[in-house]
Amino acid sequence: LSVFRFDQSYLGLVKQVELKMPADGVVHLHVLVKAEECHVFVNGSKSAAISFKIDPAFIAEARATGRTDVGIRSQVSAIAVDNFRVISKELPVGKEVLNSAIVMAQAIVLTQYTPATAQALEQALTAANAASSSSEATQASVNEANETLRAALNGLERRGNPASLQRAIAATAALDERNYSTESWSALQTLLTQLKEQDLTILSERAIADYEAQLSNALFALTQDAQGGQLAALIATAEGLKEADYTAESWAKFKPVLDEVKALTGLTAAEEDAACIRLLQAQTALVKAEPAEPIVSGDKLAALVTTAEGLKEADYTAESWAKFKPVLDEVKALTGLTAAEEDAACIRLLQAQAGLVQAPAPVETPEKPSNGLEIAAITIGCVAIVAVAACTVVLVLRKKKK
Repeated sequence: LSVFRFDQSYLGLVKQVELKMPADGVVHLHVLVKAEECHVFVNGSKSAAISFKIDPAFIAEARATGRTDVGIRSQVSAIAVDNFRVISKELPVGKEVLNSAIVMAQAIVLTQYTPATAQALEQALTAANAASSSSEATQASVNEANETLRAALNGLERRGNPASLQRAIAATAALDERNYSTESWSALQTLLTQLKEQDLTILSERAIADYEAQLSNALFALTQDAQGGQLAALIATAEGLKEADYTAESWAKFKPVLDEVKALTGLTAAEEDAACIRLLQAQTALVKAEPAEPIVSGDKLAALVTTAEGLKEADYTAESWAKFKPVLDEVKALTGLTAAEEDAACIRLLQAQAGLVQAPAPVETPEKPSNGLEIAAITIGCVAIVAVAACTVVLVLRKKKK
């Protein structure tokens, strides 16, 4: 088959094809002219047997003269196909390809894709449905709607999962700026600011992967310009501790370690880590001191001392008073007591006071006789008592002899 213009010379062989002659001996050719292209379909085939660009000069001339007739001729067959008739100058508007694209678009779950690309597909689908349902749509408008819809389908970007990126961003909060160079730290902060301004939940898989790569590169690029930042922070914390808050024994072990670590300079990263661990271990071993009890007024003990001072030594035995008096003197000398110490002093004084023994009442001595009569009377009385006793003894002895 070759193509020529009726009014001018032969255009030359466009394509050589082998065709099977139909049983009725009629070759059906369908010519489709689309913009600057020409397509020829043979015997109802869905694929064009001939497709070629139309000469721009011919298009310009045709527009000027209104003549657009194209002829088709067989070069290799004895069958002449020059004498064909035009069944239709314009084929019916074909919407099959557009409708298949619409079916594909309607099956898409838009929430799985980024809002921008999902919105573009929605708009293209709306226009495609309008072209498909319109009875006045031209083939050009249908083709345009089809191409726009398929472009929107191809442009869909699946929404990514930002969880891992969000975790990586959160992890950067633990970094200490003092450990890194100004340039590398600034580059990381610039990227983090950009990420914080983004709504990560609507980004595509590709965008999230790209940000993850950028963040990873920025973290690896951090330069530890000078060591000691982390150790300096730990030393500052340790120096804020108060010796009075801990036991003397634990502080005595902690303080030398702190002084030694403070004197370290020019450390490598490994040496700084080791120093940090050592200081933290020493700090962890500190033992909190028990809080001191408040000093009390001493009024309770003072009242007991006043009562004890009112006691009279003559009212008690010398032995018990000798035990009581030193305790009283010792308790009186106590000052600045805590509540527990005052209670103990009160108990001790009360116990000592309870140990006092009352002295016996004095015996009254009879007065001496003033004259001889009283002495004689006493003598006679005594003799009489002795005589009675003697008689009693004699009577007892006589009874035994009988």
